[in-house]
Amino acid sequence: MGARKGQEYIEGLRDGRRIYVRGELVRDVTSYPPFQGVIRTLADWYDRQHDPAYQDLLTYPSPASAAPVSTSFILARTWNEMQQRVRGERTRCELTWGLMGRLPDFMNGFVTDTAAIRQLLGRREPRFGENAWNYYELCRERDLCLTHTLVDPQIDRSKGPEAQESIRIVRETDAGLVV
Repeated sequence: MGARKGQEYIEGLRDGRRIYVRGELVRDVTSYPPFQGVIRTLADWYDRQHDPAYQDLLTYPSPASAAPVSTSFILARTWNEMQQRVRGERTRCELTWGLMGRLPDFMNGFVTDTAAIRQLLGRREPRFGENAWNYYELCRERDLCLTHTLVDPQIDRSKGPEAQESIRIVRETDAGLVV
């Protein structure tokens, strides 16, 4: 697949996800007014990967498929590769005037750097390293938009963390974990 276009990103958001805002279910995040600005900005950002003026700065040929993929997935082994990755990140920042602090390249970099240490992760349990590598390839080839949160779960602060059950694995399926 490689680098997505903006409309592909928007369509990818219509996957049946369940998002609640102030206790109310948002049935279609792509049409929910408060999300419109960020969705449009990200869609434009994805489209720039296909714009001839930016394509060489924002993409490189995938080592697996040769399709263009984001430069934020470069496993830099040389100074030139590191410079290419930095140029891509700088360009993405400039295209949003530095106002999008969590563009996909932020987590792409984390996933890429985790894949780079797969031997270390798999030292005691090889599947951990393999999982890191497989996830990296999945994210790179599908051009996924990942994010994270830095907020502690809302829990009863009168109890210690060991007495809490803020999140737990309910079951594991072929599709992943249910928490």
